[in-house]
Amino acid sequence: MRVCITIDTEFSIAGAFADPARRPVGAQMVRCEVGGRSQGLGFLLDCFRRHGVQATFFVETAQRYHFNDDPMRALATQIAAAGHEVQLHVHPCWAVFQYPDWPQRVRQQPRQDDLAGRDVASTLALLRHGQATFAEWGLPPPRVFRAGNLQYDDNLFRALAAAGIPYSSNIGLGIYNAGLTSYQLYAGRHRRHGVVECPVLSYRDRGVHLKSVAVSSTSFAEMRALLEQAYAAGMELVVILTHPFEYVQSGDEGFRQLRRHALNQARMRRLCAYLAAHAQRFQACGMAAAASQPLTATSSNNPLLRGRAWRTACRIATQAVYDRYGRWALALDGAIARLRMDQQHGTWRGTVRAWLARIDLGSGRLAAFHLQHPDRVRRVVFVCLGNICRSAYAQRVADRLGMDAVSIGLSTTTGASCPESALRAAQRGGEDLSAHRATDIRDFDIQPGDLLVTMEVRHAQALQQRLIARHDIQIALLGLWCDPPMPHLHDPYTLSDAYFDRCFARLRQAVHGLHRTLERNAT
Repeated sequence: MRVCITIDTEFSIAGAFADPARRPVGAQMVRCEVGGRSQGLGFLLDCFRRHGVQATFFVETAQRYHFNDDPMRALATQIAAAGHEVQLHVHPCWAVFQYPDWPQRVRQQPRQDDLAGRDVASTLALLRHGQATFAEWGLPPPRVFRAGNLQYDDNLFRALAAAGIPYSSNIGLGIYNAGLTSYQLYAGRHRRHGVVECPVLSYRDRGVHLKSVAVSSTSFAEMRALLEQAYAAGMELVVILTHPFEYVQSGDEGFRQLRRHALNQARMRRLCAYLAAHAQRFQACGMAAAASQPLTATSSNNPLLRGRAWRTACRIATQAVYDRYGRWALALDGAIARLRMDQQHGTWRGTVRAWLARIDLGSGRLAAFHLQHPDRVRRVVFVCLGNICRSAYAQRVADRLGMDAVSIGLSTTTGASCPESALRAAQRGGEDLSAHRATDIRDFDIQPGDLLVTMEVRHAQALQQRLIARHDIQIALLGLWCDPPMPHLHDPYTLSDAYFDRCFARLRQAVHGLHRTLERNAT
């Protein structure tokens, strides 16, 4: 009996559809690095190598509509070089990023990630894009496809046939069940519209509850018992599902705070060791190798296996205890991390200024630096000290949102360029500051209707003193549009990449918040 361990290898929207200020998560969603070691892909490749297991990685390609630097290419190449199958996986939600007005499109049509219910032409276009991506990456053409969210319908299989992809593993009834009679497939191989479908093994774990076999939600004892049942029933193929990110626990959507998921890693190690120890009965192989075998009378066998209630109860109890422990450990790690002030606010000086600014905010002493009259704003002027890091990046984000925005520095040299550290951080944040040149306030014409948005309280106070006679402009603190409000956004210049990224993330969130405020007022 062939056993296919399949790994859906994908990036994450990470809440960007709900809040455009958030950024999708790329390679970290696959590598899952904890303490400089990959606990996701790295762990899997090492585990498979140790036990001589060949697996199938379904690699998502539509993410290229967002990630212009193509970080998945290196991951796919690494997987192929390790001797595993690389096959095609598509989440259609990424395609919306090809449109500049994607936030509006998402608001109008939130279900961007549905493959079920799509017409053949649009699905075929996604498949063609994936095939072209494999060609650009120098990989063999994909022969097996897996749909995002395991969604399926007749049109999907028609599109696969039109694209010339002969095999698929789209169905996992414990995850998604369209209710279509001809697709109630629990195991085996089944031809649909000319495509051979190899569903993820589904079984009843308690009562009538249907469950698909996934490492994150099926104990090793359950997987072992199901393999034994399948072998005894004469089944020719069992498909198991997993993802790289299942081998870590995350404390946030941005995948910044991670810890190793020891429970899931132990399940995978034991599964691979079991397959290796029983190689005379179970052949761990790739999906294309398994699906392409000649179909026989037993290929379409579709038995519904049953688990034991006591195994299910043990798994549920173990997962509940471990998840609670993991949340506690992540909270503890987070508390320790918050004490590392160089990551939160750059330096101890930044930390002190941030807390003093929060005290001033809570006491009401910063009321003058809230936006009082959004209807009077004609232009946004981002202000920091040197106009080469914070205000420069904020202006670039605002430009992308279509805001009328400029940026200046309170003490800088007009024409100065951004430092390399800021250029790299901006690039990591999805922006390009290579063409930016600083402007000193002495070389800048402040106009009626300007909203001068500063990064620090002392900057706002300096502007207030300088422009005390001007009643046709407003001064505000950009960090008040952060969640939670952060009246002090410390200067990242000369500081670590970690703080640069944190600072720029706060700037993105604040600029998006300011944009929403002004947009609501305009509406």
